[in-house]
Amino acid sequence: FHRPFFAERPAAELNGWFQAYRATNLRLFTCPRPTVAAINGHVWAGGLITALCCDIRLAADGKTEFALPGASIGMAVPAVFVETIRHAVGSATANEMLLGGKVYDVEAALQRRLIHEAVPGEELIERAVAAAGKVVPDCFAAYGYAKQALQGRTLAAIEAAEALDNAGLAEAMSAPGSLRAHARRYRELKGKEPHWTVPD
Repeated sequence: FHRPFFAERPAAELNGWFQAYRATNLRLFTCPRPTVAAINGHVWAGGLITALCCDIRLAADGKTEFALPGASIGMAVPAVFVETIRHAVGSATANEMLLGGKVYDVEAALQRRLIHEAVPGEELIERAVAAAGKVVPDCFAAYGYAKQALQGRTLAAIEAAEALDNAGLAEAMSAPGSLRAHARRYRELKGKEPHWTVPD
């Protein structure tokens, strides 16, 4: 839970945290080699954002849940990641996920391209490694170039999104209403009062 961090830190420190978080996921997003997410459990919020930065996403078949509940619980999703999410699943699904806070099962995740394939859990890692291995090292340069070209518009949009994040993300995340919403979600999940100060 990062909620106490958002409640207790100044905007400058929050911006520094988000910059490090963005850098990690953008390095994955722009990696010139195949990247594969092997999903073996529920993926909500940041976990799903990281998975959507990967080229290929496989999930263990079963009762896995997928969600980006941010806006519905007072958690602002960085604008940079809105662009990577849009790149992965398209604007309609991104809108549905980010504004509606819906929770998807495996079948719905397949329909919306949150994942590319559902596989038996015991085969997940083997299938993920095989998916990555379909691009042989001799083809890495061509793969990386094609990926860079496909991501060109998204990367240009990310530059504008960074300015938006730097200007307002920390304030949106630490706004009194957001902090109250964070606290409500904490009570729902933990069944106890938050251990940080919640605005009236």
